Amino acid sequence: MERFPLYFFNFIVVAIFGVVGVSVMYSFFDTGLPSIWVFLGQVIFVFIIDDVWFYFMHRYMHKNKYLLKKVHSIHHRAHTPFPMEYLYTHPVEWMLGTIGPFVGYAIIILVMPLNIYSFWAFALLRNLHEIHIHSDLNLPLLKNIPLISPVEDHDLHHAKLDGNYASTFRIWDRIMKTHFTKKK
Repeated sequence: MERFPLYFFNFIVVAIFGVVGVSVMYSFFDTGLPSIWVFLGQVIFVFIIDDVWFYFMHRYMHKNKYLLKKVHSIHHRAHTPFPMEYLYTHPVEWMLGTIGPFVGYAIIILVMPLNIYSFWAFALLRNLHEIHIHSDLNLPLLKNIPLISPVEDHDLHHAKLDGNYASTFRIWDRIMKTHFTKKK
């Protein structure tokens, strides 16, 4: 129960930012039904940009002792996974985390209108992924998707505080040689 105020605060602020963000960005949205290729392309593109940003931001928060102590350590107070732990972060951390998707959206907007369905699909899938990796549930369907970071990687990250910085795609940890398993 002691964590509830921060969960609630972050949920309310995220909701307010979402409503304000959509209102401000509304003129950039294509509200028509997209082709499957536009839809998938935009969602995957934003996931990739977001994940690259998240990996390097997250890794930096671990390497910078001040940010680790004052900002990111709040999230790491959770040693046992619980789905709402993804909201148990310092507000500065989740605000920094929103930069990745907005960079992805901005790049798309430079080329074509951002489809509203792609926008909402990314938001839904990203939040569901965060809930999943903080849940300690190893869902068989998600476990077998190539390149997706499994729950075990994130659990080990919380247990060891070093390595496994990626969120959605485990490839960044592999490329940067920061991936580890229980065996290592």
